[in-house]
Amino acid sequence: MKLSDFNILDLDEQLDATVYDGDYVDTRIENGMNVLLYQVDGFYVEIFYHPTTNVILRHRSFSCTNELSPYLETIHLEGLLD
Repeated sequence: MKLSDFNILDLDEQLDATVYDGDYVDTRIENGMNVLLYQVDGFYVEIFYHPTTNVILRHRSFSCTNELSPYLETIHLEGLLD
């Protein structure tokens, strides 16, 4: 699926495609929200949800790898070069 195809899906279809077809990458916290990062084919999707109520507040999709910078702090490279 291309990002443009994903973006024309309705919200429920986008979330289903993300969770069932995507690969979970990482979680981070931003402004009290948990942000789940998934890779779906050649693009990424972030799902922002409230950790207490488990309500999805928003989501966003992108293909630019520069948008991954908030996750770089949690990547540990030890052992990869050994």
